Amino acid sequence: MTFSVQPIGPVIGGLLVFLALLAWLSIFITVQRSEYFISNRRVFIRQGILGRRTHELRIEWVTGSIPQQGLMGKLLNYGSLVFTEVGIRGITKIDGLSDYLEIKELVDNLIEDNKRRS
Repeated sequence: MTFSVQPIGPVIGGLLVFLALLAWLSIFITVQRSEYFISNRRVFIRQGILGRRTHELRIEWVTGSIPQQGLMGKLLNYGSLVFTEVGIRGITKIDGLSDYLEIKELVDNLIEDNKRRS
C-alpha cells in the first residue's frame, strides 16, 4: 500500500496571488469611488462601493492629521490620512491618497490659519 501526496506549493502560491489581486482590486475600486473636498472651512469625505459613507469635518474641529502608509501603500505609492478631532467623533480616516503628504501639509496649514483667526 502506497500513499501519494500532492504538492501543495502551487496551490498555496496561486491562493496568495489571488489574495494579492483581490486586495489590489479592492484598493483600486475604493480610490476610484472616493471623493474628497478640502476648503478653508471643512474637509468633506465621501467613500464607498455599494453603500456611501459621508463625513464632513469642520476645520476648527480638526486638531491634527496623521499620515499612514503600509507595505502595500509603499509598493503602490499611496497612503492614508487620519484626522484627529475634538469631542466625541474622535478620528476620521481617508484611504488611498496618492499625494497624502501634500494633503497633510495643506490641512495643517488650514488648521494653523484657523487658529490665527480665532
